[in-house]
Amino acid sequence: MLYSIRSLHQPMRIVLDGLLKERNFLLRDIPIETVESVEVLKSMALSSAYGADGGAGMLIITSKRGTMQAETIQYPSAPDVVSFSAKGYQASRTFYSPQYDIPKQDQVATDFRSTVFWAPNIFTANGKAKFDFFTNDSKGIFKMIIEGIADDGSLARQTYRYEVK
Repeated sequence: MLYSIRSLHQPMRIVLDGLLKERNFLLRDIPIETVESVEVLKSMALSSAYGADGGAGMLIITSKRGTMQAETIQYPSAPDVVSFSAKGYQASRTFYSPQYDIPKQDQVATDFRSTVFWAPNIFTANGKAKFDFFTNDSKGIFKMIIEGIADDGSLARQTYRYEVK
């Protein structure tokens, strides 16, 4: 078990690919070559998203494979019982998109965002949708990637390029 200096009596919790692991989970069970990143959350402000589980700190591990596989736990004392936790669904998040209600000459800061628009909740009608967004202050050719999933579960992806003058 891992302990933080902040809480020597309660072990830190481990999150692997978005899944909160059991308290008896061992880090040695993760092949080191599969680890993409490790993040340590020590403050209550950062770990509060995990509720009481984050009180002693969190170790957030993301694997390189990027797939969220379902976890199955079999209990030796009850061979007919299997605990199954499906993965893959995540509530959509809100992406900040500035509103430019003031004239360009009155703006204080220059906008150099690398991601200018992201909207996970655009629904199409007959395969078409309309949306508006502001680009950053750079001029040049930009790439737009549109990805989605149909009602039948099939995936779609298209890349477009556009020019800002």
